Amino acid sequence: MADSTNSLMSTGGVNGLGIVGLNSGMDTAGMVKKIMKYDRMPLDRTNQDIQLLLWKEEAFRTQNTSLSTLRDSVFDLKLETSYNTRTVANSDDQVAAATAASNAANGSYAIKVDKLATFSSNSSTDDPKSITKGVFLSSQVIGTSKSLITIDKAHHSFDLTVDGTRTTVDLSKLSGKYSAGVKGGKSLTRLAENIQKQVKKAFHKEGINDISVKVKVTSNNQLEFYTDDGLKHNITINSVANNSILNDLGFKDGATVSTIDSATSLYNLRDQFVNADGYFTNKSTPTDTFNFTINGQAFKFTNNDSIDTIINRINATTTAGVTAFLDPESNKLMFTAAKSGDYNHGRPGIVIDDTDGVLKSLFKIDQTNSTVGENAEFSVNGTSFKQAGNSFAINGLTLNFTGTGSSTVSVSTDTTDIVKKVNDFITAYNKTLSGMNEQITKTRPTKSGKHYDPLTDEQKGQMSEAQIKKWEDLAQEGLLNNDQLMISTVTDLRTKMS
Repeated sequence: MADSTNSLMSTGGVNGLGIVGLNSGMDTAGMVKKIMKYDRMPLDRTNQDIQLLLWKEEAFRTQNTSLSTLRDSVFDLKLETSYNTRTVANSDDQVAAATAASNAANGSYAIKVDKLATFSSNSSTDDPKSITKGVFLSSQVIGTSKSLITIDKAHHSFDLTVDGTRTTVDLSKLSGKYSAGVKGGKSLTRLAENIQKQVKKAFHKEGINDISVKVKVTSNNQLEFYTDDGLKHNITINSVANNSILNDLGFKDGATVSTIDSATSLYNLRDQFVNADGYFTNKSTPTDTFNFTINGQAFKFTNNDSIDTIINRINATTTAGVTAFLDPESNKLMFTAAKSGDYNHGRPGIVIDDTDGVLKSLFKIDQTNSTVGENAEFSVNGTSFKQAGNSFAINGLTLNFTGTGSSTVSVSTDTTDIVKKVNDFITAYNKTLSGMNEQITKTRPTKSGKHYDPLTDEQKGQMSEAQIKKWEDLAQEGLLNNDQLMISTVTDLRTKMS
């Protein structure tokens, strides 16, 4: 009985997918695989049919895209504007820039510009030439970051370049310790006076007897090299290889002249304005306010505000009707009217009421500086015109005057654009018809009398990527062969074009 039991369990097994107890030698695993493959055939066929429908849908979508392009080109041809584009020929665009609308009348226009419209303006006066004391070069704040300046045998020289002439300034005879807040021989003021003397001596050796550079201490306890002749000068200060005092004086190596720092508050710039005393005597604190109006629009600021703040607020206030800016070369504050021409009938286009005198005292601007804008004067085909602006429209043609002189402007229909639209239509029509005919006439390829059907997952597993692509390309050919919808569409296209 024990032998019989061993016989029943000795053949077959789970790993071999055999049937336990049968020792017949049959390929039971292969049989099961074939049975499963047979059972999957309806599912595989369904998946293949779905894939064919998806490919066919994609083929229709491609043809539909071509039809959409053709429809768009037909639509362009139906638009009236497609035939109304204009081209402009201009003999001198330095006199006027010309553009033509689609409804512009074809023709020739003789343009003559005698005078351009100008803008009313007001700016700092030219006398003196600058609203600042020439140019200036300031140190760090002495007494805060540099509480003590020591001049000795190891620290006493620097190089100063003025308008291209460079020389070494030796302060060794000024040895000692100098600081802010001290009066007498060791004060910053006395140091500045003595530095100026040494600067003059140094440039005298270079053959320059009338050096324009001066030295002082500002109200912020800064050492400052400056000029006060109202002229533009180039000043640069450099350290020397040995015994340099530059860092102790509060200057960086290579520091050069400064113009007005428009981001700094007016209060901190008070030493730079020629007429600072005339204003800051009565407005002596950072929080003091000042007022003025431009064209009736009131403005209020404090001494803590910067020139940039003043300019930006004016420019943001459209009711003032002006644009303000600071010329970086001359440091002049300038106002320009927002619109051109003599719109105030001979009166200034910018009316200023300098309530607290800040514009006149610091920036040398007052109402007497205002100019009146002028109107443009021109003729078109012999007819004269005068107007406030430099833009003029006639018969759909817009002229923007840019200079005085004469020019001939011609307007004509732009046939280039029309030809392009017609060619675009022909190209789209031929491409659409050709593509559809190709799909209708192309038959599905076969292999051994059978069509190339979509591959099953099992089939793909036995092929390379290149083989799969080649097979599927063949499987997608001819899917719209003799498709009745396509044939009907082609017939309709040909009929409409005949």
